[in-house]
Amino acid sequence: MSAVRTRTGRSKRRLTGQNQIPEDVPEPPRRGLGAILVLVCILVYHNCLYCGFVFDDISAIKENRDLRPQTPISNIFLNDFWGTPIHKVREFHP
Repeated sequence: MSAVRTRTGRSKRRLTGQNQIPEDVPEPPRRGLGAILVLVCILVYHNCLYCGFVFDDISAIKENRDLRPQTPISNIFLNDFWGTPIHKVREFHP
């Protein structure tokens, strides 16, 4: 690498042909990182899979008409979090 001065006086490093990173540098081990991440997520959240709905979950999930298969997907952007038209309520949660 060689340093090159810019107009502002700062030096900028530039790779030259002789100072490139050698190709035989080993990469850090990445095998299994995805599997470990999935396993950690399952361990952390497995107990919530068997719990019921609480607070506003029933109105936001079970009774929300926007989440039914026969409702067009565009309704998600026209209604609030609970399926009420946005012009009736003064909040919007996509």
